[in-house]
Amino acid sequence: MGFADKIKQFSVDVPEQLDGAAKKITIDFFSGVIRDTPVDTGRLRGNWQCTIGEAASGELDVTDEQGQETTNRMVQTVNAAPRDFVAYLTNNLAYAAAAEFGLWKDKDGKPANGARTISGYSTQAPFGMVGLNVSRINHFIKQAVAEMKKP
Repeated sequence: MGFADKIKQFSVDVPEQLDGAAKKITIDFFSGVIRDTPVDTGRLRGNWQCTIGEAASGELDVTDEQGQETTNRMVQTVNAAPRDFVAYLTNNLAYAAAAEFGLWKDKDGKPANGARTISGYSTQAPFGMVGLNVSRINHFIKQAVAEMKKP
């Protein structure tokens, strides 16, 4: 392969590799959010909606205690996305913010402490869901870059 052919191949390979890395980072990040969502009935976990181009509106009438169906839907959506995509992971349930930010209240309006809450946070997700995975984003990026470097 001549020099010009190598440059041409490079111009094809690099965007494909970057697109693959972007999809892997997105899938890893969104999977973490879904996995870290606290579960009672599975409704909160099942209401994560992955969309491309604009955020989802409305709620889903689904429960997904394990998160596998929700994760599978998300992976399919991300893998089908065009190059230079913008992906959204949205949960429109009213109590999603309470789970993320520790806003569960007791009957007196104080941060709830009980069998499922500590100072307003779910015992299953005391550091939230999204914020926790935002703190992991550099790890997801490093993993994707390392995989790009593999022959």
